[in-house]
Amino acid sequence: MFFLIARKYRIDLHLKRFTSALNHISKCVPEYVEECLDLVKNQRLYLEAISIFQNSKNKDTYQKICQIYGDYLASKKYFEDAALIFEAGNLNNEAVSAWEKSGNWNYCLSLAKTVVSSPNEYSSLCR
Repeated sequence: MFFLIARKYRIDLHLKRFTSALNHISKCVPEYVEECLDLVKNQRLYLEAISIFQNSKNKDTYQKICQIYGDYLASKKYFEDAALIFEAGNLNNEAVSAWEKSGNWNYCLSLAKTVVSSPNEYSSLCR
């Protein structure tokens, strides 16, 4: 079964039908997770990947996709969008950092209450 799906993936990749290739490789994710993440990153198929993996049983892959998409958005200086994606992937430390960079202190501090473990870190963030 995986051989047939991997074959369809390779054909779609060769024909530059990247969304279709992502759909095929997503069915083989535990074995081909790195290849799937590379395809998402190289072809910027973040939204398609999020819609595929959002309700899947493979939460680890969904979290990795949120990580790379959030990093991409942060590199483009879309800090609020990055923070929302990080929160969707339950990457709260990264989300606090993105909220801080966006200057949206209300969201930053409210999320930091749940993430920051020591009062010194929290007060440092407040300053």
